[in-house]
Amino acid sequence: MNGEDHRGNFYEVRTIEVSLPRLEPDSPETCPAPMDYILEYIGVETDLGGNNPPGPIEFLRTAKIGETEYWIWKFLDGDGDENYVTVGRWPDGCTITGCDGTFDMTPEQFLVAEHFEIEP
Repeated sequence: MNGEDHRGNFYEVRTIEVSLPRLEPDSPETCPAPMDYILEYIGVETDLGGNNPPGPIEFLRTAKIGETEYWIWKFLDGDGDENYVTVGRWPDGCTITGCDGTFDMTPEQFLVAEHFEIEP
């Protein structure tokens, strides 16, 4: 496998120290996706059902990678495992939402993995 085909994996990302700038303001209120949508997305992605969101989710931070802006929260799934949910806004205004286990990554490491499409 050559370097162009290999983006690494979540477990390799855990070995790097990541520091990302925060958005101003560093607040969930600036997120382009409404909280109702985020909760429904979590319900669908975690098989909890769109009308059955998990317990409270904790806003962690915002970040900027290149020209892309991110918001990230942490929550427990139905099995009690920690997960992250992210919303990203690309420079063209397109928004993306992601949700997955933390894989023992920091929020910053997780955002780098999401941004560069590094798979578990």
